[in-house]
Amino acid sequence: MVERVVAAQSEVAKKFAERQPFTSASVRHLAEIWSSIDRGANSPDQQTQQGAYALMDQIKKELPSQRATEALILSLDPKVIADLPAGETLLADKPTRMELPLPRIDPSILRQLAEDQQTWIQNFHRDASFDNRHSWFTVDPRLYTLPLDPKSTRIVLIARRDQPDSTPSFSAYFLNAEGSIVTFGETNMSDPKRIPPKPTPAKPFEPRDIVFSPETALSSRPLS
Repeated sequence: MVERVVAAQSEVAKKFAERQPFTSASVRHLAEIWSSIDRGANSPDQQTQQGAYALMDQIKKELPSQRATEALILSLDPKVIADLPAGETLLADKPTRMELPLPRIDPSILRQLAEDQQTWIQNFHRDASFDNRHSWFTVDPRLYTLPLDPKSTRIVLIARRDQPDSTPSFSAYFLNAEGSIVTFGETNMSDPKRIPPKPTPAKPFEPRDIVFSPETALSSRPLS
């Protein structure tokens, strides 16, 4: 399993290597995407609307927190990932009894995230068009415009593994000293060596009569 995790981390590393530094130009690009979302969401054409909503995922993938999340996953020991159980596992730098300890994180990841977050905040407040966008969604980046102090930032990492032999997906939450979420990121470790299971053919539908027990029938009343 460790070999497959290494292969999945390599796929994440390729995406990470292609990322450009987060600058003012990056924020302007996000504004352009938002403009496309607005136009598409207000279109009477359903297919155009669906395309606009798909762009929301693109916005998430281009935020500073996404870069930090990928760097975080790449810093983890493949064996730590391989040993994660199936289901949902919480790892934290200050774990509770129900959480696992998060391995020591390279401080440069948080320093870079703090710099990128500050770039995002400054440009967000300079561009009034962000507040004028009408398309809001659950994980809208405009809800996450707090500054981040790398010295006091806490990390909660949620790993989700569907099957014991699958590589997990991750959600990383970066919290301030008060415990409020400053920003977050998500990444899915696609395993290039995993052979997907064959789809199970659906059983034909067989209509059946509903049969009540004698007790239920005796206690029932006619509808008035």
